[in-house]
Amino acid sequence: MKVFCPSTVQSSLHFAVIVPVYNTAKYLRECFDSLLLQTYKNFTVFAVDDGSIDESAKILDEYAIKDKRIRVIHKDNGGVSKARNIALDLIEAEGCFDFIIFLDSDDYWSSNCLETIAKAATETRADIVAFGIEAFDRNGIIIDPKKRKHEPIFISNGEAFCLFTFANIKKIPFKNKKILSIIERSPARSNFIGNIAFRSSPVLGLRFNVQLRATEDQDFRVHGFTRCTNCVVISDCLYRYRLRSNSLSHSREFAQSDLLLCLSWLKTIENLPIIGRIAIEQKTFAIWWKHLELLNKTHSLENEWDNCRRYLKEMRKLFISSAFHYPKALKHIVIFQLGQLFTIKYFSCRQAKNKISKKIEHDSYF
Repeated sequence: MKVFCPSTVQSSLHFAVIVPVYNTAKYLRECFDSLLLQTYKNFTVFAVDDGSIDESAKILDEYAIKDKRIRVIHKDNGGVSKARNIALDLIEAEGCFDFIIFLDSDDYWSSNCLETIAKAATETRADIVAFGIEAFDRNGIIIDPKKRKHEPIFISNGEAFCLFTFANIKKIPFKNKKILSIIERSPARSNFIGNIAFRSSPVLGLRFNVQLRATEDQDFRVHGFTRCTNCVVISDCLYRYRLRSNSLSHSREFAQSDLLLCLSWLKTIENLPIIGRIAIEQKTFAIWWKHLELLNKTHSLENEWDNCRRYLKEMRKLFISSAFHYPKALKHIVIFQLGQLFTIKYFSCRQAKNKISKKIEHDSYF
């Protein structure tokens, strides 16, 4: 690992910006205004209208007339993965882009987003630039007090796996513990595709898996990491992510999708760095336990018990690290092995305890 200082070197890097659009007319102007306000000008936007039935298509055409760097593709509705893949096909056909970056049509960038990324990429020659992200809602930016600013940090692709897989990175064998503590609180640490810029040559031919419903971002990112050599992490919060109330990310269906995806990575990715494999194994076990908890909340654990036992058996076959031997993991395995009734009782007691704790906090507040 190596720490780099910001550079004032100007870059001629050409960025391809992929923006899938579906019925986001309410937010679209804010998104595209942030593109036109970029201080760095060398970019082309591939805006794919995925069969929108609101005013999105009309707004996109207006911006395409306003600025020739914005190219609009209209298509029948087929999902975000297909929309992004169409853009990737066009980008590769032209073959003149240095970096590929993604922006959701209900989010926006700071005006210095591309300029900051270009400087970091030029200074370090990294294949991946990961940058800070911050959430906002109708009341404004949501500050996360746990996040800390830091100087740009240069890490390997294996270490990048740890940064972007939500593993307990304290248990990952990083050589530089100081850098580890910085990364753990970095505003760039997320599982989101939007705050990562990929150098185009290593990810040539890579596409989003159209069979995945909710984990396509994670899948693309992980496969992208296996193709790249290194990553520079900067803490500048350049991406503003809109929080919306209809998020389904905590449903048991998506927890199971995450679990199956992690298992597929362990089976199919041959050139996975060992440090990255350790991170994914930790994440896989954590998701498995979360899946059990969500099944219990929906009173489905008894019906899904055999599947959960099968997942555990599969993990035992695939894991090569000591992910099963940490105290917390051992505790969860013991609880599960004590059977359905005991596991259900455990989750019920935990849920009751959490309710009591929240009530105490509420009462003490008033």
